[in-house]
Amino acid sequence: MLTAEASYHAPYDHCTVKYLQQAGVKPSVIRLADVGIHGNSHVLMLEKNNRQIAGVIAGWLNKALPGKKAD
Repeated sequence: MLTAEASYHAPYDHCTVKYLQQAGVKPSVIRLADVGIHGNSHVLMLEKNNRQIAGVIAGWLNKALPGKKAD
């Protein structure tokens, strides 16, 4: 779950995470504000700082998929 602080989903993204956990999934949660990226809305790849956000996603992929390299 990748959450931006100005997204209309932000107030209830934690509910989606809890639902997935109850279903037996172990979701990863990244709050962009927690990694120093502030003010983004829901459509992250249309934001002016989309490359910075893509870097966060690539970093998560590199950790989540050992042996693979996301550029």
